[in-house]
Amino acid sequence: MNQELGAMLRCVCSIHPSSWSTHLPWVEYAHNSHISTATGQSPFEASPGFQPSLFPTQSAPGSSVPQFLRCARRAWTTTRAALDRTAQ
Repeated sequence: MNQELGAMLRCVCSIHPSSWSTHLPWVEYAHNSHISTATGQSPFEASPGFQPSLFPTQSAPGSSVPQFLRCARRAWTTTRAALDRTAQ
């Protein structure tokens, strides 16, 4: 993971040496959207339980707290199971 982030940041810094920090949100979004081979999910899917859209107009309507908790629990269980399978 750190190697991937380092490579992404080196690319951004070489292209935008004076304004690289303004591109950090895009690097972060790209990293958190990338599907992991270990879990089969992106960090977004593994943590809050869903992949946020790139543009707000694509976003689904807000969910209730119980819906969010069910989604987060499902994401945690699925991610944990995938990591356990990978470790075997």
